[in-house]
Formats: sequence, structure tokens, C-alpha cells
Amino acid sequence: MKTYIGILVLIISAQLAMAQSTFTFGPKVGLNYNKMYSSGSQVDYDYIRTWSGGAFVRANLGKVYLQPEAYFNTKGSDIIIRKDPNAPAGSDINGKIRLSALDVPVLVGYKLAEGKGKKSNIRIFGGPVASFVLKERENDLRLLDDDSYTFNKTNIGVQVGAGIDLGNLTFDARYETGLNKVNSYFNQRTNLFQLSLGIKLF
Repeated sequence: MKTYIGILVLIISAQLAMAQSTFTFGPKVGLNYNKMYSSGSQVDYDYIRTWSGGAFVRANLGKVYLQPEAYFNTKGSDIIIRKDPNAPAGSDINGKIRLSALDVPVLVGYKLAEGKGKKSNIRIFGGPVASFVLKERENDLRLLDDDSYTFNKTNIGVQVGAGIDLGNLTFDARYETGLNKVNSYFNQRTNLFQLSLGIKLF
């Protein structure tokens, strides 16, 4: 009986070790630099700094890996709308766009180099991201057109970036751009740079 129990313990330990080497999970936080953009010269945009937080799962397949993520994020821009070039000074509208969203990227990555024990590496990655808007704030922008200046509740973008793993810490730098217009009034799209830190719990 003790022999069977010992064999069972060894099998379970081997399976857990294999799972830990194949899958990685943990929390992550990020610092974002956001700026929207649109066609035309009627609107000026400025970068804003926001934060993100959530979790990631990584499935390691040799040098290739698949990494779905889910995190809460805020996107937007400070904005100046020039209503009429011939209007007197002070007629411009200054506003803020803030979109609180749940972002779900699905990234495919490749490990360019790995350290001993494969706990450290240098990576590149890219993939689509779905952004589900939970809350929107536009300040005085609705004075333009109360009903028309609304945002899509679901937006699609693409992310590309590079990262480094050092033991249980994972660092990423990525760029994201929107593939669809987030609203129809100025045909605006999202645009951001993100620096993030994650902790691999296993």
C-alpha cells in the first residue's frame, strides 16, 4: 500500500511540475500613455497618463507562447475642438475623453533568447485586443451634439510589443492602435503606449 501511495505521489508531483512549466498565471499592472487621433484639423489631442490592472495566463509551447489577458484600463485624451477658425478667441471647446474599459488581448509571442532553467527570456509578441467600454466621460463635449457624440461599447485594436522575464517577474512594453472608430462624430480612434509589470505566481 505504501508503495502504491508513493507512486501516486510521484505521478501527481510530475503532473504538477509539467503544468507549472507549461502554464504561467499571475497579476499585472501597467502605466499607459494615451492619445486619440482623427482625420482633419478641427481637433487637437494631448497625451494623458492612466493605469491598468488585471491578470494574464501564458501557455508555453517551446519558444512560442499564447498569452490571453484581461485587465481594467482607462483610455482617452485631452482635447481642444476648434468650432470655427474665424470665431473670436475663447470660442474653442476644451474637454476630456475618458473611456473606462475591460480589455481582453490574445497575444502570440516568440522567445528570442532564454536563460538557464528557462525562467528568464527576451520576447516579442502581438495580437488582437477587444475593449469593452464600461463607462465614458466627455465633460463639455456633449454640447456639440448631445446624441451623436456617443462611443461604441465594443472596440477592436491590435497590440505589438516586446518583453523580458527575470525569474518570476515579467516586464512588457507594447503599442496599441484602434482598428475601428470609437465614435462617429469625429471618427476618433484610440492610440496608446503601455509599460507593464507582472508577477508569475506559478
